[in-house]
Amino acid sequence: MSGEMMTAMKQAISEVMEKMFFMPVQINDKPGTLSEWFSSEEPIIGATLSFTGIQSGYSYLLIPAGAARELTANFLGYSEDTISEKHERDTVKEALNMIVGYMLSQFEDAFKLGIPQYINESDFMAKRLEGDYNGAFSVKTYGNCIAAGLIMNMPLQ
Repeated sequence: MSGEMMTAMKQAISEVMEKMFFMPVQINDKPGTLSEWFSSEEPIIGATLSFTGIQSGYSYLLIPAGAARELTANFLGYSEDTISEKHERDTVKEALNMIVGYMLSQFEDAFKLGIPQYINESDFMAKRLEGDYNGAFSVKTYGNCIAAGLIMNMPLQ
């Protein structure tokens, strides 16, 4: 089911980013590292969200702060100069919540979602990304890069 979940996640991120945030995306399946996907010039913010069911694990979404501001402005209908860091954090958490909810809705099995948690780049780097199935990919949108991933059979501690 892990491969099916990754396919569903890619579909979910495309649908959610385009329909809810007005940001068409292009999935990049090429393996890479955070330093390859993101320049070090801008801080990275993100969210994690755990889920349980027939398979358990968690998902994450990482995005440069500037892209998070644009994402938030698009979602809330505000101008970028009125967006606060709290707005950005909450929007990134909600984006991941929608993506994972959409992904899991593609399966007949019942899943339970946790509560999205905000993380910054140092929080993410401190987590151990191990499990039975690790999948990560980057997403290109308007010159920005977003990273998303799926870690199976390892609860977020």
